Amino acid sequence: MQRFTFKANDHEFEFMCSSRNTRNGFAHDARVFIDGRSYPSDQATCNYINRTWESYCYQTVMQRLANAQATKYAARELDDYMKERGYKRMTAKRKNEFAQYLDENAGDLLRTWAELYGLIESHGVMEPPYPEWYGRRPRTFSPSYFA
Repeated sequence: MQRFTFKANDHEFEFMCSSRNTRNGFAHDARVFIDGRSYPSDQATCNYINRTWESYCYQTVMQRLANAQATKYAARELDDYMKERGYKRMTAKRKNEFAQYLDENAGDLLRTWAELYGLIESHGVMEPPYPEWYGRRPRTFSPSYFA
């Protein structure tokens, strides 16, 4: 079990991540504790057959969890927006209006989960100045190795 901690909008998010074997490969499970409290809907699983393509272990499952929560709060904002204005259908023009509305009036929960998603995505990325080896192929690399 591995633990990751992030702070966003004065809240502390602690992810408890674990890995388990499945019939066809393996799975990563994540559960989030917000300010020390757990909620039943705040968990996610990613199943893999062979390997992951993540920058660091458990990144995808934590992003899936943050994205699901942000999507849930964005849907609530959309419902409120549609009811306030008496709209029944969403048109392209209204989508643009809603995007501008969200930029200015998004709720704290939506902003928090969106910020958390960005923190998860950038976690472990090196900041400049970069070491000499960062972002370069190893000298032992040769294309014939993979042929």
